[in-house]
Amino acid sequence: MPLTTTTYDAIRDQMATTLHGLTPTLLSNRLFEEHLPKRRRLRDHAAQHPGEELFRSFEIRRGAATEPGLLDPDAVLRNETVTVTVAYPTLLALYGTDDLDEVERLIRGDARQIRDAVFSSGNYVSGQLAALPIDLEAPDTSDADCYFQEIAFTAIYYEGQTLT
Repeated sequence: MPLTTTTYDAIRDQMATTLHGLTPTLLSNRLFEEHLPKRRRLRDHAAQHPGEELFRSFEIRRGAATEPGLLDPDAVLRNETVTVTVAYPTLLALYGTDDLDEVERLIRGDARQIRDAVFSSGNYVSGQLAALPIDLEAPDTSDADCYFQEIAFTAIYYEGQTLT
């Protein structure tokens, strides 16, 4: 019996759909939106166009991959790193009266919500086995105009193949 398979693109699209469906705990009037234009990385775009419109913009990028070595004529098991990056412009009045404390609380809350939603098996596509969260790093605050939170996962799935 052949394995159920999927593709990275299907998993990525499901992650984006999941993020679009989230209602943040703090400042819930501003939802997660996929970064556009997609031809430029979110960080590059933010460097040239900092501003409130970037608040909770996100991008999903594929990273390193390993193959555990399980061979099947119908499918190959893939383990790939997928990173969600979310932008938080440093317009401090946007976040409340506690400024930096409020920003950190909001970013951490969003990161937990994203991690939990992507990790939830109810948000997997058929053929996907897992989206295992990798250690949650502190936000990158090195850019004076925009902070970035990265949330990384290991996506495990079967991808169809044809051996000839």
